[in-house]
Parts: sequence; structure tokens; C-alpha cells
Amino acid sequence: MSLVQPVCHLPGCLLPVPAPAVSCSSCLDVPQSDIDSLGPNVQYCSVPHLELDVQWHYAECEARQKRRALFRIGSLVNKVFAASRQAMLGNIVLEVSKTKINDKDGFLVRSACCSRPRAEEPFFAQDVPEHIRQRWYSFENCVYSVEEATPILAWLLEDLRVIIHELYVSPLAIDPMENIQFVSEDGRTKKFFHTQAPYHTILKISTEPPSSSIAGWTSAPGIVIDSTFMQFGYAEGCDDWFAYQNKKINPNGPRTHIFPFGSCFRSSMNRINEAPLPGYFLDTSRRIINNVLYEKISAAGGRNALLKMFSHEAFRREERKIIFHLQKALDNRRKEIDQLWFADPDEEMALRLQKLWSFLPPCNGIGNEVCMRALVRRIGVFS
Repeated sequence: MSLVQPVCHLPGCLLPVPAPAVSCSSCLDVPQSDIDSLGPNVQYCSVPHLELDVQWHYAECEARQKRRALFRIGSLVNKVFAASRQAMLGNIVLEVSKTKINDKDGFLVRSACCSRPRAEEPFFAQDVPEHIRQRWYSFENCVYSVEEATPILAWLLEDLRVIIHELYVSPLAIDPMENIQFVSEDGRTKKFFHTQAPYHTILKISTEPPSSSIAGWTSAPGIVIDSTFMQFGYAEGCDDWFAYQNKKINPNGPRTHIFPFGSCFRSSMNRINEAPLPGYFLDTSRRIINNVLYEKISAAGGRNALLKMFSHEAFRREERKIIFHLQKALDNRRKEIDQLWFADPDEEMALRLQKLWSFLPPCNGIGNEVCMRALVRRIGVFS
């Protein structure tokens, strides 16, 4: 089978691209449908033709750079969520066994609240399958993931002209996997893992307005950030919006609902008093994320330097470094929380919560302040 040799990108030139190719270095390695599906680069037959094409290629180059930046932001946000869940999740999996659920093969997952420090009580028994572990982190955490990511996302997107929305979609699992039934240790609480859940919360970043007001924002091109993608068997959580619509939204399910960016965050601020312990873990991890990412991205040259890296592999290396430092900071914080929480198991819950909340101010760093200011600029003042 013969391969078609690409021709020069300059309008009117049909000369073949040489090897090695002469490419526009500003918009290399642009993803197509997900972060690792890199599309072809813009190539020329010669350096003079590259220079001649500047005026025609400029708008396309800017759009390609924006698309690449958004995919990189999505990839980073998804990995941040995974690191946070691994450190801060409050439940453990005691046992996984095969069973029948609704006459289909499935798994019974027995879980419990943490009763000892994380160092003494790992999240999973050794025999828990990896795919169950991954889905446990993300199960029913889609809203939480959006709440947690909102401030850092506001900062990362600040230099990009985009519109962000929070979408409630009807998910379509691409993997018709076994059913999973989650049961608490006392046997009273049961949660069924459905491949056809009614609603799932995601973030959509639109790169341009919709073609018409009638069509609405679902018709606008953009990128999807779905940090809890693993619970539905997806391989990737950052997608092109139209690819996500075609492959991951149930066409026969409820219609998609669109909400302004910051809606989940505002709700989380209002719920802290209602559920102080989950609220504490959310607020703590959010502040640590803001501080660590701001510090490490600034050390790497800043947002623009990270998002405009020419090489996909170079970005991936820097991303791994950032997540390594974040995971370390979150793990250390979890150890400190456990020391306070489990120091006196007989102590009243209200007193232990009071100690935890008094332990929160040290998480107020410059990164958290910068991200929160960026959020206010984007969504306005919140209470």
C-alpha cells in the first residue's frame, strides 16, 4: 500500500514535503480527538515557502495553538483529580467478589469509611482488580471534580479567549462492562454502577460562539474535560466536543443541560456547613492544588511556556513532574490530617472538626490567592 506524500502548505504550491519536513514550529503536535491523537503538522517544501505563508497561516496557527493548549489543560486537570482522589478519598474497599446483578455477571464491592490513618489502612485489599480501583476513585465524583478544579482552571485559562460551561449530559458507556454493586460495611447502603446513568457532569470549553442562537452552545466547537471518565470505561477524559457527543453521550437519554462556569463551585461553598468533613477535604485539596500548580508551573516558565511547548513529549515530561510534586504535597497533608483526626478516637466529632478547620489556614498560599482572584475575574464575586 503506497502512502500519499504531503504537499507544501503554501497556497498554490504542489511540491512535495521533503524529509525531514519543514514545519511551522509554533503549532506542532496538535491533538485531534484526544490528548495523544496528534494530527499532522503544517509542513512546507522549503523555508522560503514557510516564510511566505505567514500571512495566510496566521489565523490557523493561532487556532491550532489554542486547541493544543486546551487539550493540555484538560490533561493536567484530569491528572490533578486522580492525584487528589488517591490521597484524600475517605472510603476504603474491603472486598471485591463476583456476583449476579439483574441476571448479569457483575462485581460486589464492599466498602467502609476509613477508621485508621492512611498509612495503616490502604484504600484497597491487595486482590482488588485495577479497573475496580480506577472506577472507585471516580464513581459519583463528577460534580466534586468540577468543584475542585474550578479555581485552577480559571487561572490556567486566563490568557485564552474561550467560553466555559458546565454540562449535565446523559453518558453512554463505551464498555458494556460488568455491573458493579457498592455496599457499605453495615450492608445498609447500596449503590449500583449503571452503564446508563441519567446524568453526568462535565466541563466544556468552547473555542468560538455557536453558529446561531437557536443552535445553542452544544453546536459550538470546543474541548471536553471529564475527570471521572474512568467510571464509564472511557480510555481518555479530554476529548474534542463533537467526538465526545458522538461516542459518549446517550442519544436516547435526557437532553443536555448547560450551566454557567462556577455553578458547581458556588454550590460547594454553600454545602460546606451542611457537610463539614467532606467540605474540609474538598477545600484543603483545592488549596493545595492551587498552590502547587501555580508554584511548579511558574518555575517551568509560566502558563504560556507550559502550554506552548513545541513538543508533546516535552509537555508530558513537565506534566509528570508537576503531578509528582502535587501527589507528594497531598500525601503529606493527608498524613497531617490523620494525625489530628485519629489522635483521640473518643473525642467528640464537633471538636475534631473544629481542630481540622483551624488547621486549614496554612494552606493559604500565593498560588491559592492567585487562582481565587482569577476565578473572581471570570465569574464575579461569590459568597
